[in-house]
Amino acid sequence: MLPADFEDVTGPALDLPSTWRTSVPMAAAAAQTDPIQMTHQRTQEPRVSTLGVQTGMEEDYGDAATMPLVNTQFVESSELTAFLLHSTPMLEEQLLRNVSSTAFDEHDVSWEEERDSVECMHSLKHRGPLWASAPQNPFESCTCVAWNASGTVIAAAYGPLDRNDWALNESMLCTWSIMRRKLDPAKADVALQLQDCLTSLAFHPQEPALLAGGSFNGDVLVWDLGADDDKLLCKTVLNAYTHHEPVQQLTWTKLPGQGYVLCSVSADGKMLVWSPANKLREPLLGFRLPPASKTAGKAMIEGGASVAFSHEDPTTFVAGLEAGQLMKCSLIANELRTAEVVRMQRSDVPWSAAAAGLLTRVPASHYHRLKLRVEKEAVIAKEREVVPRAVFAAQPEPAMLFGSPATFSYEPHSGPVYCTQFSPFHRNVFLSVSTDSSVRIFNALAPRPCHVTEPCVGSLFAASW
Repeated sequence: MLPADFEDVTGPALDLPSTWRTSVPMAAAAAQTDPIQMTHQRTQEPRVSTLGVQTGMEEDYGDAATMPLVNTQFVESSELTAFLLHSTPMLEEQLLRNVSSTAFDEHDVSWEEERDSVECMHSLKHRGPLWASAPQNPFESCTCVAWNASGTVIAAAYGPLDRNDWALNESMLCTWSIMRRKLDPAKADVALQLQDCLTSLAFHPQEPALLAGGSFNGDVLVWDLGADDDKLLCKTVLNAYTHHEPVQQLTWTKLPGQGYVLCSVSADGKMLVWSPANKLREPLLGFRLPPASKTAGKAMIEGGASVAFSHEDPTTFVAGLEAGQLMKCSLIANELRTAEVVRMQRSDVPWSAAAAGLLTRVPASHYHRLKLRVEKEAVIAKEREVVPRAVFAAQPEPAMLFGSPATFSYEPHSGPVYCTQFSPFHRNVFLSVSTDSSVRIFNALAPRPCHVTEPCVGSLFAASW
């Protein structure tokens, strides 16, 4: 069979006309649709933040049912719990006292107004009637000022500041209650006549009406300003165991088992501790502030000028002397024997704690002989126990009875130290000021000052935190 052989052939075009259609029909038509509705809309996705958390391992908490929901990082402390249990009753007591206090009832507080300057509200000077024998100018100078515990009464004592000998003129003690609506700056609420001018004043820390004063001749006085008749509560009697020079400063401190006691520092170098409970008949304790010093064979008296007690330990204090020395002292320092040892020793008459405390610093060479003399005086006075009055009746030498309380010495000033004060914010910080124009801040554990400044070229007599 032969294979096919095809190929394109190009030839003339053929037209085959239709035998039945003679024309092609045509028609025109139009169509319309509704308009298409179109809208535009914008969308925005929210922001996304990533946060990671970390949980503790289950084995760190043991049982998963006891795992804490929140980790506060708080660790219970037995010391904190004990502190809160001790301080909460005192805090609640103070809050209750503040609620019942009327000290600021008439005071309007302005929270928006700020005062950049100090304004003098009152100038207090008594101009009322005086006693018949009053000196020509009893208000020559204000020698000392003190505020009471509630901050409502101010006391001021008057007298000359340029005396070089014993006082010959009388003076006055005036008090004003500044919270009274009818306060009269020219008329004191209380005006007391004094036989001698005062050199120091100190109100009781808790009794607003109890005021103590130290005089130029060495007397220590206590007044009850709330009394109706005689306001003088008690007064010391001059003897070998009291002050013989002006009382430079008075301060109150609290002793365990005895409550608040009054401490006086004098220019004769003695520091004495008094109690209003025994009407200031004799001191509870006595000290010689400076150590005995001799110049050319003669004993020199270095008088005390200031004293400040610690806020944490009421038996610890800092004393400043007229010669510029600063010393850390204690009411229980340098004891050769305790009061309990004195009381436990064999004796015919039992000893009181106050009387035994006076013999804790007596040298051993004089102790037994003095103890027998004191017991003899107690028997003669028909006392049931040995009291401080019997100790002083035995008439021991003051130097034998009054020891030194100094335990540490600081870098001295070059002038009298008329003010020392412990910081209320730190237990080991105190300041001192002197007539050498310097203010020094000490750490009680270091002999040199932490900071020294000289705010002026004149003498400095007082400072406060």
